[in-house]
Amino acid sequence: MIIEHVKGSDIPAEWAKKLDLDIEADVIYTVDIDVEEEMPPEEMFREDFIREMEIRDRQYQEGKGTLCATKEESDAFFREAWGE
Repeated sequence: MIIEHVKGSDIPAEWAKKLDLDIEADVIYTVDIDVEEEMPPEEMFREDFIREMEIRDRQYQEGKGTLCATKEESDAFFREAWGE
């Protein structure tokens, strides 16, 4: 995925840090994003997302968990978990 005309101030600081780049706030950039086939390491997930997954895992193992019945339910669940 390529995103053109991204203002430097809109690029997350952690991206610049990870890539060791000096992003200027008033410069326009093109961002090329590659999709990873593997799940990212757990440390890249937000802590509240990890806690929620651990709670849901326990509930599921105890027979109390709920599964998403539709794609819409699944999408809504992950949007909420990711804070979108």
